[in-house]
Amino acid sequence: MPPSPPEFELRYANPAAFAKQVKNLNQNHQAVLMLALEQILRRHGLRLAKSTWLRYLGSSLWEFRIGPSSRAVESKAEALCFDPIPFTKVLFRVFCNFQSNQIIIHGFYEKKRFGAGKRQNEAIQKARESLLTFKQGD
Repeated sequence: MPPSPPEFELRYANPAAFAKQVKNLNQNHQAVLMLALEQILRRHGLRLAKSTWLRYLGSSLWEFRIGPSSRAVESKAEALCFDPIPFTKVLFRVFCNFQSNQIIIHGFYEKKRFGAGKRQNEAIQKARESLLTFKQGD
């Protein structure tokens, strides 16, 4: 069996803001989001760009696409050793960039709740600003 590829370290450009956003989700959505970040994004990183899970938005910003349901996330995460999350539909967009072995999270958007359009564009713009601020301070 070939060695497994290295995992990435997850960092948060603004940990307090991210935690506040997550806290506003119900427990099942929190579980899906964190499972996806820890078991899919952290393990696979940029290799996800060959799939529908990761989309390049330009200027070093990526969109990690979580959904359409908790089952899809559990399946992709190959999560066999935990309590299943009750079925729930989700569409999250996590904005991030990649820096050597790190993935920096710049926020997320609840697409199922708020849909596409102006609010999503504002979330992307906010993530771009976070990325620029992070790059200046790093």
